[in-house]
Amino acid sequence: SDIPEWLYSKAVEAELENWKGHYEHCKVNDVPPGANVVGSHIVYRIKKDEKDRYRFKARLVVHGNEDSEKYDVRKDAATAHLTTIRLILSMAACYGFQLGQIDIKAAYFQSGPIRRRIYVRPPRELLLFRTLWLLLSLPYGIVEAGRQWQLASDDFLQSIGLVAICSLPQCFMLKRKGKLELLVGKIVDDFLVAGNPSALRWFSQKINSRFTVGAETYTPQPLRFNEIGRASC
Repeated sequence: SDIPEWLYSKAVEAELENWKGHYEHCKVNDVPPGANVVGSHIVYRIKKDEKDRYRFKARLVVHGNEDSEKYDVRKDAATAHLTTIRLILSMAACYGFQLGQIDIKAAYFQSGPIRRRIYVRPPRELLLFRTLWLLLSLPYGIVEAGRQWQLASDDFLQSIGLVAICSLPQCFMLKRKGKLELLVGKIVDDFLVAGNPSALRWFSQKINSRFTVGAETYTPQPLRFNEIGRASC
């Protein structure tokens, strides 16, 4: 590999920062017999950010398949369908809205405390062979993490006045004085938003006050029909 060792270390340090406060260290001998213990490992990848710069990233992945209770918990979670995305693009063209995408950093960790006791064996690279981590929050890979994030983010949207569109999964709208101002589609941990500039600024302020946001990108100009084809309203 042409990637220097220090870059691996830097990527792991950045990922461990995301995990801070979401687990407690436990000695192996203090963990009760029969405890729910899962393994973990680190994966690496090169990713392009919103400014087209390449970054070398590490992701600590837990082995959710080893979860002995995975069949006993509710795990279904909705995400925006293609129909939802097409509707938001079409309505943005109809109303002359700007589009935006908001990424939530380590979203599942921000969905609230875990409701079960799960221990994680740290990755081998960390050389913590006599230590387990007791999870305090849900990481990606634990089966109910997606559902808990969906419920937490749904509650947030509804608490600030957005209304779910029942016929379209994970699609929400905001009306003021009978006028449509904002549409939000929730695609797992990304928000696709369309609205007038003041509504987008308002929503950005609200979501940044509730969650740690990774990146926000917006179109510089309102969307027009010729940018997406003849959208139907």
